[in-house]
Amino acid sequence: MRRLAGAIKGRFPATHEEFKTCDANRRAFEAVCRIARGRNSAANPVCIFGDAGVGKTHLLMAVEPFCWEWDPSRAVRYVSCRNASVPASGSFVSPAAAKVLSNCDILLIDDWDELTAQPSLKWHVETLIESRVRRHLHTIVACRHAPKAEWVGNRLASLFRGGFTVEVGAPDFETRCRIIQRRVEQEREAAKEWNPGHAGPWLTDEVVRFVAEKISCNIRELGGFVNRLCSLPPPVLLPQALAEWHYWDHAESSGDHSESRAFSSSAATAS
Repeated sequence: MRRLAGAIKGRFPATHEEFKTCDANRRAFEAVCRIARGRNSAANPVCIFGDAGVGKTHLLMAVEPFCWEWDPSRAVRYVSCRNASVPASGSFVSPAAAKVLSNCDILLIDDWDELTAQPSLKWHVETLIESRVRRHLHTIVACRHAPKAEWVGNRLASLFRGGFTVEVGAPDFETRCRIIQRRVEQEREAAKEWNPGHAGPWLTDEVVRFVAEKISCNIRELGGFVNRLCSLPPPVLLPQALAEWHYWDHAESSGDHSESRAFSSSAATAS
């Protein structure tokens, strides 16, 4: 359990301004924005579901900075269920932390479906959600699958049907291009911070379109590949992007994550 202040103060903060909207994610984005502004209290709880890498965690982490713009006094807390476990004491969290989670204005629960193999922990979280909804305290949950009775039980499935459940899909081609361009801008800004005379990375429009066509479903992987291209000497042209793509695609499919081939291919294309 943590406040998001420490989590979002990174090179690329997860704010609502940085989230690129499209038809595949607009409804989820608008629902989160309404809650952050303190509106539409009837939509509670909210469940955002979708495949890995489509931006669910980004949406959750954008809630607190958005809340601060409207009402800095509101308390927002984030918990991730990934790799969570119930300690020997049998309690989900310490009594003090449980009180914070139970009473904060907005609770964000990430990777909720990771609890399916842990019935005890799953019960703790579901009880917490139900208690908060009864007291009209907003809870936003992110997971990979819609909360159906088969895995959350009839009681909680009914609770979510009374709130708002929305799917987040992969962004379209134009949105992926905007994500790539923004990531390169952020890398360029970061490069100027430590070396004002350095121009920073530069990807041609042809390369941006190439990357957006190759990686269409997972924005996390899209960002990772753009990071590789940003490490090359600018400007990055299509032949260099192709060489990096062949290495990266082969490494991902074979499980070979050695960087030696990447350095050699980058040096060859740069020369």
